[in-house]
Amino acid sequence: MAKSILYSILFCLVALSIPSNSNGQCDYYSVKFSNATNKEIHLAVHYIPLDKQITSESFESKAWYTIQPGESRLIFHTRCFTFYWYADTPYDRNGNRDEWRGDYKFYVDGKYFRFIKSDCRDYNARLEGKACVIVQSMSN
Repeated sequence: MAKSILYSILFCLVALSIPSNSNGQCDYYSVKFSNATNKEIHLAVHYIPLDKQITSESFESKAWYTIQPGESRLIFHTRCFTFYWYADTPYDRNGNRDEWRGDYKFYVDGKYFRFIKSDCRDYNARLEGKACVIVQSMSN
């Protein structure tokens, strides 16, 4: 499957619609990933943790999260709008796999991967307590 076709099917990012709390804004983002495929997905993320100041040096890479078909999983909390992610499925018996990758290289487990850049402000978020919850859906 051509990855350009996969990307066009994969993402439905809509205009910013971040709910607000009584202070007029959320305190942080809760980022969830949802697996809409029929395969297990392995996920790596590059983001600024909630307890870090927002600087370019504060980004951390975390891997590997396993997300089962039909599962939606909270992966991290952040105050930073920008985060990066990479995901793939295990190889099938023909040596093929699905891969969600972008243009940003980050080092994970002794290897560079090409991450997709995402912006929390591009998602429809819902307010849960003091968090704006966003969901990145992965499909094939």
